[in-house]
Amino acid sequence: PTDNHFDQVMAAATPLDVMATAPSSLELLAQAQRAVRDEVGSLLAAVAALSEEKAALQLALDAAADRQRRAESDRDGARATGQALQARVVSATEEAASLRSKLSQREGALSVLRSEAALEREERQRAEAEREEAELRRGS
Repeated sequence: PTDNHFDQVMAAATPLDVMATAPSSLELLAQAQRAVRDEVGSLLAAVAALSEEKAALQLALDAAADRQRRAESDRDGARATGQALQARVVSATEEAASLRSKLSQREGALSVLRSEAALEREERQRAEAEREEAELRRGS
C-alpha cells in the first residue's frame, strides 16, 4: 500500500469507518499514558536516590568541616607541629571544597529531575484530559 492507496481508502471511508478507528487511537493514548507514568516513576526513583546521595554528601561535608575545625584547634594548641597540622587543615579544606562541589552538582541534577518530573506530570494530565475529551466527543 502506498500513500496514494491510503488516500483512496480514506476518501472511500464513511464517518462510521473513521469512528471505528477511534478505540485504537484511545488505546494508543492509554499506552502513551502508561509509558509516561512509568517514566515519571523512574524519574521519581532517581530523585529519591539523588536525595539520599545528597544527604550522605551533606553528612560527609559536616564531618569534613568538623575535622577542619579540630585541625585548626590542634594547630593553635601545638605550634611546634604547625607544618604537619597545616597539611591536615589544607587536606580537610580541599575535601570540604570537593564535597561542596559534588553537593552542588547533585542539587543541580536533583533540580533538573524535579523539573522533568513536573513536566511529565503535566504531560500526563494533558493527555488524560485529551483522552477524556475524546471519550466525551465519541459519546455524544
